[in-house]
Amino acid sequence: MCQAIEGRGVGAGNTPIDVIKDDFYSADIKSVTGSKNGKSGQTGEASLGQNFLQEGGIDIDYYFKNKNFDLLLTKWKNILKEKYNKDNVPQDLPMYSIWFVKTFDSKFIDIVIFKINKNDIEELQVDYTTDNSVFIKGGVEEGVAQIKLYKAKRRLEMRLYMKNIGENKLRLNIPHFKNNENIREELYKYNSSKECLINKIENILSSL
Repeated sequence: MCQAIEGRGVGAGNTPIDVIKDDFYSADIKSVTGSKNGKSGQTGEASLGQNFLQEGGIDIDYYFKNKNFDLLLTKWKNILKEKYNKDNVPQDLPMYSIWFVKTFDSKFIDIVIFKINKNDIEELQVDYTTDNSVFIKGGVEEGVAQIKLYKAKRRLEMRLYMKNIGENKLRLNIPHFKNNENIREELYKYNSSKECLINKIENILSSL
């Protein structure tokens, strides 16, 4: 992703922001698998925030046992606020969540982009619950994604509904590479050019 947008990497793994393009934006990068044809069903899940009791975190089992789901969500909102207010997150740049969705047939990758608005965190609400999950409404347009607190993994996670992603999606063709090929250059070639790919991504960012 850094190479594709001519940005710089600033984190890896469990960090709020992975890539910064100076004076333009910062981005949290997600990578998930999609449905076979890339047009229906849900993607795999990506973590939005994880919390472990042994690290001084939230006793999620206690809140499930007492069915105190609103308070549990409030605590997770605080986790998200803290995440996006860390020192290594540039507060003067817009933030985006950029998802790479790889389909099983290996013919293309969808790049799906959301703008991160910290004010939206407070608007999250409990929609409904099961024995193992608290399903959340708010944060993204209805029908585009599913957000839930998953008890077993102690995390807030999100899946995309492929058919409802809409205008903030860019589809890239994936060539069949040989071992001695420059994969990055071949990817640019199959998608017009490096400049064309960067412009497509940045046009989506600017429209959000």
